Amino acid sequence: MEKRKKRKYTNTKRMRLPGTYVAGFLQTFDQRSVLFSELNGAFVEILDDLGGTAALSHLQRGLVERYVFVEFMVRNLERRMLQDEALARRLFRRWRTAAGTQLSLAKTLGLERRVKESQHTLTAYVSRKQA
Repeated sequence: MEKRKKRKYTNTKRMRLPGTYVAGFLQTFDQRSVLFSELNGAFVEILDDLGGTAALSHLQRGLVERYVFVEFMVRNLERRMLQDEALARRLFRRWRTAAGTQLSLAKTLGLERRVKESQHTLTAYVSRKQA
């Protein structure tokens, strides 16, 4: 019986946040990773807060994706700044710019929650049941 060589598994999917935003970056992640779960969770939650995917234009969905990227970039910068004071001084300008971008995107998308329009109304349900 011939022994098979063990092949090293090489994951081609992303496990870390990219250095710069690229549209569709969520699809490049390994969906089993904790980071993907957090990013996708934030993305879906914001979409729901804005009334659901069907209520948003393509442009708004793109802004939500960009917002999620910037939000996690700000978190990462804050974490790194807290770990090293010398590094904090060098990263402060990037953090300030990213935090300003995050705020601008939030204002553009709207800070208030919107009710998701239901396609199923009570009267439609009752009329279906009576039929």
